[in-house]
Amino acid sequence: MKARTLFVAWLVIVFVPLQLGRPQCPTADTLAFLNLAQESHSSIIINGDADFTSQSITEGWQGNGTASSPYVIDNYTISSLEYALSISQVSVSFVIRRCRLTSVFLYGPCVSLNNVSNAVIELCIINSFAIGVGLYLVRNCTLNSNWIGGGRESLSLRESYSCTFTNNVLPNGGISFDSADLAGFRHTFSNNTVVSRPLGYFYNVTGWNIDASSFGQLFIIGSDHCYVSTGNFRDVPYGVLLVGCQDCELVSCVAYQSRYGVVILTSGNVTISNCSLSSNLYSGLSINRSSNCFIFTNSIYSNRGFGIDVLGPNVRIVSNLISSNEGGILAIPGNGEVQTYGGLVVYNDIHGNTKHGILLQNGVSGFRVYGNWFHSNAPNAWDDASGNQWDDGIGMGNAWDDYYYDVGFYQVGGTAISIDHYANGTVLTNPSDFIPGEITLALWGLSSAALLGIAALLIIRTKGTRLGTSQS
Repeated sequence: MKARTLFVAWLVIVFVPLQLGRPQCPTADTLAFLNLAQESHSSIIINGDADFTSQSITEGWQGNGTASSPYVIDNYTISSLEYALSISQVSVSFVIRRCRLTSVFLYGPCVSLNNVSNAVIELCIINSFAIGVGLYLVRNCTLNSNWIGGGRESLSLRESYSCTFTNNVLPNGGISFDSADLAGFRHTFSNNTVVSRPLGYFYNVTGWNIDASSFGQLFIIGSDHCYVSTGNFRDVPYGVLLVGCQDCELVSCVAYQSRYGVVILTSGNVTISNCSLSSNLYSGLSINRSSNCFIFTNSIYSNRGFGIDVLGPNVRIVSNLISSNEGGILAIPGNGEVQTYGGLVVYNDIHGNTKHGILLQNGVSGFRVYGNWFHSNAPNAWDDASGNQWDDGIGMGNAWDDYYYDVGFYQVGGTAISIDHYANGTVLTNPSDFIPGEITLALWGLSSAALLGIAALLIIRTKGTRLGTSQS
């Protein structure tokens, strides 16, 4: 038993800092808790109300589990190979307070709350190899004044509702969401920091001009006609997450060394332009169940997944640099009410991707791909769908570095046996000669929106209204 305890302690001391990449220390707000005479304790695993009652009697915990007198788990130090603390399937109220909890669990959280409500975690220091705190099917819980570190993510919220997060420090890892409906993204955030900067959380706002430069992670939820600019995000599950948004723009932002750079979920008419999305674990940009998105003049490179993945109709991908990713562009077939069709991919430089330059999976339809330069991809393009077009039908195809002039056409790989009838082996030049009318209209719309955003900002400032720094 003593040898196992020493082994756990050694793992905690050595491996956690290595995996976190940037060793972090609790701030002055939480350092005081380190000096408390915390009691060393083994992992606490509770499953059900009866189990909670039984353990509370054995341990001598205060309270009786009612809202007015919650159970109190207080002043423990726990280091574990798996869960340091796991509470599931309970209806009683409880508080976890002034604890130091550390885990080297590869696949789960240090602290796990599953199907609970009215819980409070406060004044704790939590550090994990993977996930700091995991909330699943949790309602009306509060996390207040904690220091929560996670090598993958500090805080994971899955199918959880109406929780409150106040004065928490997330030095790395950030926050991830997973919910089947918009309500699962609706929580109260106040005065939290992510990677040493404030968390940006905006719910149900209209017409805001948001300067994202001060935020460590940014969530735009259920909002419309917002203009977001100049963010710089790293070491989080996703730099920017837009959910249930309409007619929003994200401009001149940088997102790197995260799981995803930018995620657009169940949204419409979102524009991403002049952004740099690089070195992310999965996609630089993920468009999921979203329609009519416009992706223009971005640099998307060195991501370990695809540069852009798309699930949803009518995406327009125009004049981007998409290079050195595992794959360039992935169009994913839809399911149920959401289908992937009608995409437009024009005048992009797509090169150096270790797998497909562009992959249209079976079930994707109505994509038009022309005016692009494909080179040094393996392969340049692949089409397993049907009804997609690889030239404009008039005289413009794509430039391919593996095109042979004496053939007269270029056959795209894949089961669709698609043909570029106007293929070229040289780089297309002078973009203005090639951008079709529909793209010109889109560019005009983008410029107009930017001008309107500037005008709106001037009006907002004149009225003295907030400029997008709230977490509420």
